Amino acid sequence: MERYTILLLGICTINFTWAQEIIELPHEKPTETVWKTSKKEYFSEIWVTQVVTNVPTPTMQVFRPKKPNSTAVIIAPGDGLYALSINSEGNDAAK
Repeated sequence: MERYTILLLGICTINFTWAQEIIELPHEKPTETVWKTSKKEYFSEIWVTQVVTNVPTPTMQVFRPKKPNSTAVIIAPGDGLYALSINSEGNDAAK
């Protein structure tokens, strides 16, 4: 509950613009993970949102505020390995 309160407070106090950059995050390639399909982005009828699956490289999308005030919020959607609800848990929350 506290996580959602902080997230809501951050969204209410900072006015975000469209994402300006995507940063690739450092990571170790898991040796035990075998991809049967490649990365895929699609609209899920089940979850009624845009989904990204089989994400091999973690990235961070930067949304810069119009009036910076030395405050930052990090939104980390989903589990990350199999599927990310990229809009409802990520982009929409950041906007």
